[in-house]
Amino acid sequence: MTLIGAELRRLRKARGLTLVAVGHAVGLSFSFLSDMERGRTEPSLSTLRKLAQLYGVSMAAIVAAEEVQP
Repeated sequence: MTLIGAELRRLRKARGLTLVAVGHAVGLSFSFLSDMERGRTEPSLSTLRKLAQLYGVSMAAIVAAEEVQP
């Protein structure tokens, strides 16, 4: 799992949303969202923008998770 994927999952769960609900809200399939959260695929800037808007955070906040070292 990539750190961006983990952050997307954390944001979704913190808001009590399912993959299906997020998919409907942003026009993506739940399987694609699942693949992003698991690090199997990387989101495009357009997708990242939609997700950031839905979660009420900046794109930079999501991407910053990739830069933080555990």
